Order: sequence, then structure tokens, then C-alpha cells
Amino acid sequence: MLTIWISGLVAIVAFLLLFLIRRVRRKQQSSATAWKWIERSDWIAGLGSFLVAVTALLVQVFGPTTQTTHPPGEEASPPSAVGKEETPPVVVTRNAHTLKASSWIATNDVDKVDLDSGHPGHGKSSIQLGPPRKGGPAEIILEQDRIHGYDSKIRYTLVAGTTTTHTQCAKALTHEADHLTEIPLDRLTPGTRLCVATDEARTALVRIVDRDLDKARLLLAFTTWSPKTG
Repeated sequence: MLTIWISGLVAIVAFLLLFLIRRVRRKQQSSATAWKWIERSDWIAGLGSFLVAVTALLVQVFGPTTQTTHPPGEEASPPSAVGKEETPPVVVTRNAHTLKASSWIATNDVDKVDLDSGHPGHGKSSIQLGPPRKGGPAEIILEQDRIHGYDSKIRYTLVAGTTTTHTQCAKALTHEADHLTEIPLDRLTPGTRLCVATDEARTALVRIVDRDLDKARLLLAFTTWSPKTG
């Protein structure tokens, strides 16, 4: 492209010089051989620059395109797909949710949490007794000595304290050998993290913030992501 511009500029300058030379000759009414050679040289320079510019333009438009080659067995990856992974949106997050073990109908909502909504949930029974609640089936129900879900289908996986993302939790839940349907309360020390597959096919990360064994009480923080599509 630079060659085209330079050649075009030279051609324009050459034709301008030719125009000026002719005007000077007319004014001086000169037919000297030197002037004729200067005029011819200017014509040649202008015509040559014009041809170079046209040739470069044709090569630019119709010439072969340059393609990047890759070693055998390797394929180019789209730039948008390298090092990026889309994270599903967060459905609910709580920094402090308290659970208290309860055996009374009047308080049977304080021992359950629905991780899909973040509200107190309910157990497996089709007859709901006790205070009204906004949550659905509870993924975590606190007993005096353990936690479990409303159904044995609810799966827990204990994970390292460095687990913070949906991808890490989803990967941990693929290892069926690590699945737990209940976890003893004495294993849930502050800082413990567990990944949970909810009844609505969502992935949740739960962190134990505090624990009181004598009062059978847990303070939780959790984040629940939408199911991953695609």
C-alpha cells in the first residue's frame, strides 16, 4: 500500500513539472535540445511511476492472500475461545444465614435452607406444617449431629478451602466417589467448604462461617449459580 502512495505521488509531481516546463518553454519560445530532453525525461518518470502504482494496486487487489500456517496436528483456535470460559449467572448469594436445629413445629423453618432461593425450605413431606416459607425443597437440613438434604438425591462434596468458582464446584461434583448424602456436624468446622447439586440442577458453594456444637447451630455463607447451558 505504501508503494502505491509513493508511486502515485511521484507521478503527480512529474506531471506537474511537465506542465511547468511547457509553460516556461512557451514564454521563452525556446526549442533548445536540453529542454526537449528534460521534457522527455519528465514524461518517462511520470509514466513509469504511474505504471508502478497501477501494478502495485493490481497486486494488492488480485494477488494471493497470506495465510498463517500451523504445525502438523495443530489447529488455530478462535481468539475469543482462548483462556476464557463463560460463568453462569449467580441466582442467589448469602453472606450470613443461620441454621438452628429444631424439633418443634412452630420453629421447623429455622433448620432448613433452600439454596435455590436463599429462603427457609421444607422437607420431603407433602404436608407442610409450621410457619409459612418462601423456599422450596431444602438442600440443607440441620439436625443435632449432622446435615442432610430433603431427599437422598441431594449430593454434597467436601472441597478445599481454595474453591471459589462455579467451574471448580461443578468439576468436584462430577466425582461420584466423593458424594455424600449427609455430613456429621463435627466435620463442619469454620472454613469448611462443600459443593451442592440442588434439586433444580443448580450448583451451589457453601462455606461454614461459624459453628456451635452445644446449641446445634451453623452460620453459613453460600452462592448458587444457574445451570450451565450449552
